[in-house]
Amino acid sequence: MRLGVLAIGIILLIAGLSFISVARTPTTITEKYPQIIKTGERDSTEITDIPINKGDKFIVTYSGGGQYISQEDIIVSVYDPFGNETHLSYMTERENGIIANYTGLYKVQLGAPGIIDPSRPLILTVQKIIEHTDVEYPNSNLLPLGYSMIFIGAGVTVLGAKISKRKTARSKSKKHKR
Repeated sequence: MRLGVLAIGIILLIAGLSFISVARTPTTITEKYPQIIKTGERDSTEITDIPINKGDKFIVTYSGGGQYISQEDIIVSVYDPFGNETHLSYMTERENGIIANYTGLYKVQLGAPGIIDPSRPLILTVQKIIEHTDVEYPNSNLLPLGYSMIFIGAGVTVLGAKISKRKTARSKSKKHKR
């Protein structure tokens, strides 16, 4: 048995397994797409009869209006089909979204002092957030390398285990007497 060859074979096997595990590590990518469900009337701070299904994620956005007020002062009120109301800050609602608990027609209101500015018309929209999750294997190109290293490592290990050290015959030389 040649220990050096055997060690090289085992190292190749371990390296091959490492490459395979790295190649098989998935990466999850989530993409979010906003889709407009309903747009409110000009300078209206509420939208009614918004059709939303249970589990849908949506956000309320506005354009124009009181641009001189802080978005942290704006409150979004959401009324579900059963009349339950939820109040959120505009910034929190924009970051996290709102998840519908029931299927039906919802109503949303935007509230803040001075939100309607006559010089900038307010337009309120409700957007459904569609999330698409995809799993990718970014290091999949290492898979063939890992399998080939395992194959070569197995061969080298078997070879190292089967080869024995050859005994070299030494010739005995006679000492010459002088």
